[in-house]
Amino acid sequence: MRMKNLIKFLCGILTFIFLLNTNLLFAQDKIVAIVNNEAITQKDMGEFVNFMKAQYFQDKNELEAEKHIESIKGDLLDKLIDDRLILQEAKNENITIDDMRVKSRIDDIRRRYGSSRDLDSDLMRRGLTLADVEKRIREQMLMRAIIERKVKDKIVIRPSEVTSFYENNPEDFNMPAQKEFKALVISGKELANKIYGEAKDGKSFEDLSKEYSIRINKFLWVKEGELKPEVETAISRLNKGGLSRPVKIAESYYIFLFYDLFPPKKISLEDSRDSIYSYLFEKKMAEKIEEWISDLKKKSYIKIF
Repeated sequence: MRMKNLIKFLCGILTFIFLLNTNLLFAQDKIVAIVNNEAITQKDMGEFVNFMKAQYFQDKNELEAEKHIESIKGDLLDKLIDDRLILQEAKNENITIDDMRVKSRIDDIRRRYGSSRDLDSDLMRRGLTLADVEKRIREQMLMRAIIERKVKDKIVIRPSEVTSFYENNPEDFNMPAQKEFKALVISGKELANKIYGEAKDGKSFEDLSKEYSIRINKFLWVKEGELKPEVETAISRLNKGGLSRPVKIAESYYIFLFYDLFPPKKISLEDSRDSIYSYLFEKKMAEKIEEWISDLKKKSYIKIF
């Protein structure tokens, strides 16, 4: 009797585990959208978010990356649908990506991590495998290739458009006055006060930098709010050639020198031509991509659940 009850109990536990795993599997494989003959599942969305996190964490700190991911979560399904349409178009155009290009990109990522072990460990922490990353990189290359063929290669910016933009937006090419500063970065208060005394007596920052093996930072200041408050407080009252007392910021002490003043000036069309061209090209490309994707959607079957 006891043996029968134990068998029933074990069977019940196994059934519960099977149902739990099945429910989890169904939750992951739940179809959230159909794009032509392809389904987008909840699992696809999860993998997409994980890949984006891994990608953004390479260039930003985790808090900034998390904020960015959170800000686009509402548009996530739309982005996946757009990507699927673009990839389908690449397939229709018989575009392929050389395996060596994908491998080269993976090697670049591996070098950033220092070792394959560190890379695998970080991917595992984010719920990804190297195969997931390779797949996504290949997809990105395919999308870039089809966009270049269908959109980018057809964009033309005429010289007259550049001139017109310059003439119609004169305020964009007025460069305000800029103040140039130098800063000595010193590790201790006592040394900072000693160096400040020598600088006040006329010793140059360059000579002090060599003598005490300390670095010099250079920066421009245009308007309030661009720099840290403690930096702006230290430099705001300085006249040209003026020297600040040592200021503690984080773990270091800084001595600031108001080195030079650049008056306001008008940037010429010739000096602005390249930047205007780039701006107009990127703007037109974004518009044309949106139009192209909109046309793809009109010709496609899309159902969101």
